[in-house]
Amino acid sequence: MRSIFEVPAALIMQVHAKQIEVLLASKNDDNPYAPGERADLGTGLYCETVMATQDLLEVRDALKDPKWAKNPDIELNMISYLGVPICKPNGEVFGTICVLDSKERVFAKHFHSLLQELKAIIESDFQMMEIKRSLEFTIKEKEQVQLALIRSNEILEEQVKERTRVLEDQNTRLQSLLEELHLLQYAVNQTKESVLITDHQGVITFVNPAVEEYYGFSKADLIGKNITSLLVQTEAADCTTQILPMIMSGSYWSGILCSFTSDGRTNYSEASISPVTISKDSPHWSVIVQHDVSERRANEKEKERLARVAQQLESDRTLANLAFGLSNELNNILHGIYIHSSALQMLSSGNTQIQHHTHRILKKGAQAHDLVSKLIILHGPQIEAHTAVDLVETIEELIPKINRELGKHLELEIELPKESLLVSCPKSSLISILEHLISNSQSAISPNNGTIQVFLDQYEQMPDMNEAMTSYARLRIHDDGVGMDNEILQRARDPFFTTGSRNHHMGLGLTLVDKIVQQLNGRLTLSSVPSEGTQVQILLPLAE
Repeated sequence: MRSIFEVPAALIMQVHAKQIEVLLASKNDDNPYAPGERADLGTGLYCETVMATQDLLEVRDALKDPKWAKNPDIELNMISYLGVPICKPNGEVFGTICVLDSKERVFAKHFHSLLQELKAIIESDFQMMEIKRSLEFTIKEKEQVQLALIRSNEILEEQVKERTRVLEDQNTRLQSLLEELHLLQYAVNQTKESVLITDHQGVITFVNPAVEEYYGFSKADLIGKNITSLLVQTEAADCTTQILPMIMSGSYWSGILCSFTSDGRTNYSEASISPVTISKDSPHWSVIVQHDVSERRANEKEKERLARVAQQLESDRTLANLAFGLSNELNNILHGIYIHSSALQMLSSGNTQIQHHTHRILKKGAQAHDLVSKLIILHGPQIEAHTAVDLVETIEELIPKINRELGKHLELEIELPKESLLVSCPKSSLISILEHLISNSQSAISPNNGTIQVFLDQYEQMPDMNEAMTSYARLRIHDDGVGMDNEILQRARDPFFTTGSRNHHMGLGLTLVDKIVQQLNGRLTLSSVPSEGTQVQILLPLAE
C-alpha cells in the first residue's frame, strides 16, 4: 500500500481506552512508526480527529494550519495525512487506516476511493471474523475464509494495479497533449502573421502578439470587440459587409482586408478566415490570419505614381526643350531688332516722328526681351548651384532697390525676424521670387495709392501621416490692390494669364515664381478678396 500511495508510512491503527496503537506498519526504512508503538489520546493526533468525526480526513500540510501545531506526528516530520476510520460490525470504532508523508501532498481522488475500498475490505474482514466467532467456524472453514480474504486482497491488488495503469496511460496522453498545445501556442505567438480567433458572432476571443503590433491596440482592448469594428470599406479592399456573414455561417473566405489602427492609419492585409469546430453540438469558431501588405501596396502605388510623373516629365521636357529653343532663337532676333533700332534712333536725331517710333520699337523690344528671358528661365536647364542663402539678408539687400522702383504713391512695410533663416537654393532664385511678387503687387495697386507688406518668419509644418515635423521659412507678401474673385484666382498661375494691362506685363511672373518654388521643394498658396487685396504665401524648407 505504501508504494501505491507513494508515501513513507502506511498504517493500521487500533484504539484502546486511553491510547492508540500501531497495529500494522509498512516495512520500509523511512517509516518512523513500528508495530506495537502506542501514543496517548488527547494529544492532537490526526487519527483522533478521524475517529471522532468517523469521516475521511485529508491534511495537505499541517505546518500551514495552526490547528495541528501540537500534533506529535509533526515531530516525526509527518506533515501530510490521509486516513479513514475502521469500524467493527456493531458500529464501534476499531481504529484507522491511514498514510502519512513528510512533504506537502494533495491526494488525488482515486487515492480517496482506494482508501475507502481498503476500509471496506477490513471492515468486511471484521464481519467475517464476527461471523466466525458467532458460528464457531471449524478449522477448515477458517482456512476457507482466510483463502477468501487472500483472494479478495489479490483481486484488490489487481484492481489497484489496473487502475494505476489506466491512470498512467491517461497521464501520458495528457502530457503529450499539453506538449502539443504548448508547441502550438509558442508557434502562434512567435509567427509574424496576425492571428485572431472569433466566436461564431465575430467577437474576438484571442489575438497573438503580431495582432497587437499590426493594429496598435493592446490585447485587453481587442478582446471582446467585434472584428468588423476594425475594418474599413475601401475600393481596394473586399466588402467588409461580407465578412460577418461568412464568419456566422462558418464558411471559408480569403481576400484583401483594410483595417483601422490605433493611430488612425489604415493597413491592408491578405487575409483568410477558416472555421473551426470543436464538437458536433458546439458553436464553431473562426481563425483569421492576416499578412500585412500595406508597405508592398504603398510601393506599388508609388511606382505607378512615379511612372505617371516620369511620363508627364518626359512630355513636359519635350515641350520645354522646344520652348527653350524657340525662346533662344527669338532672343537672337530681338537682339538684332534692338541693334538696328538703336542705330536708326542715332541716325534720325533730328526727325521727331522717327525718334518717336524708334522709341516705341525699343520699349516693346525690351518688353519682348523680358518675356523671352522669363521663358528661358522657365524652360531652360537649372545650372546654378544650391547654397545656404540667408533669406533675411537677401530681403534687406533688396529694400533700397524696391523702394526706388515703387514710387511715391506706394508704401512698403517689411517685418523680418532678428535671426537668420537659411534656405538651400541659388541666391538669384530668391531675388527673382521677390522681384516678381513685388512687381505683381505694384501692378495690382497702380495707379492708386496703396501699401505692400512683406512678412518673413519661421513656420513649423504639422506632419502628414508617417512624416516628421518640417521647418520652413514662410514669406508672405500682401497688397491692398484690386484683388481677385475665385474664378480669376484659379487661373492666376496659368502662363500669360493677366488681369492687368498688356502694356505693363505678359502674365508670366507668378508662373515663373511657382516653378522656382516647386524646384526648391517649397509650396505657394494664394488668397484674395475682390477690392481688398491679395496675399501670396511661400514656404521654403530651411537648410539643414
